[in-house]
Amino acid sequence: MKQSMDRLEYTTDQELFFDYCLWEYKPAVPYENKFRSANLLFHSFEFTGTNERIFDIIQAIRHRFGIFNTVWGIKQLGDKITWEFYFYDYRRIERERSITKLLDTIRPFISCEIKVNENYHYFMFSIDVDHDLVSGARDLDEIHMYIGNPGSTVSSGICYSLTSRETRLQNFYFFWSFTVFRGLVYIL
Repeated sequence: MKQSMDRLEYTTDQELFFDYCLWEYKPAVPYENKFRSANLLFHSFEFTGTNERIFDIIQAIRHRFGIFNTVWGIKQLGDKITWEFYFYDYRRIERERSITKLLDTIRPFISCEIKVNENYHYFMFSIDVDHDLVSGARDLDEIHMYIGNPGSTVSSGICYSLTSRETRLQNFYFFWSFTVFRGLVYIL
């Protein structure tokens, strides 16, 4: 797969910027006509030879949830490259970006047998994407759901792993505010 020039995306003077928690911020430097971070994601697909269907999946997600509403990261586990897509919606129950809506959106490309209880007050969820999932060689078999951590003095979440067999506690996460360093944040 070769990244074509027509896939390159550039920032505009109307650009919105969000950190890894999908909280908006103002950039410290001029940003118009720069590459969007999505170009790094697209290049990673080219570099790893990922199935072209990934672009259809991304387009469907952007169409359903809007541009700039998906946080992503690239992970290397041994010699395997995977991607994680994070979806935030702090409205909890009245959310517009839900697990069920994502599953409906990607259903033409990815099979998933996980049943989701949308009554949980989750504020975020994520999925891991790899070559086998994109090509249809395997189903989506796990979703990570993040619920708030009542009583915590730091913004945090409790992560649960959802599979077709069970929902189990996976991890606790804390979201620290760094005013000096923004880090590498990727938004679709």
